[in-house]
Amino acid sequence: FLGSAKGSTTGHKCDSANDIIANSHDFSRWYPWGSKNLTVPTDNGGIVEARGRLISFDGAYQELEPKCVSPGSVWNLSFQSRLYDESTGVKLDCQPQNIDYVDCPFVIVQTIKNGNAENFVYRDTAMAWDLEGWSKFETTLKIMEGMVG
Repeated sequence: FLGSAKGSTTGHKCDSANDIIANSHDFSRWYPWGSKNLTVPTDNGGIVEARGRLISFDGAYQELEPKCVSPGSVWNLSFQSRLYDESTGVKLDCQPQNIDYVDCPFVIVQTIKNGNAENFVYRDTAMAWDLEGWSKFETTLKIMEGMVG
């Protein structure tokens, strides 16, 4: 996975950029999720790159600011991505309309309430996949009552 992400809000302001996702050239809030071999390089020109993924849920993550995820807040999340087999360099195809296809980008929002974790998976089934270039992923995250607290 290679990508850059930007989230914007409707009706809530979290920081000067109105973003919940720290990106640009500040990688201090990106962390590896999953494989111990996963790395998130910080020297590749503004792109988060997840390497050493063993399963589809391995990737890069951020902890969101609690003040940004109040119930009722709505976030537009978009990023450019491309996928390839790390060992062969072969570009991977994606069938966005097939939600069971594991080689497509997706976003997981994990909430932890009273020590219990719950995952909410967001996919862009309307995404136009570009095998030779960057593909734009877009989705809307709505923070529902019960997801925080």
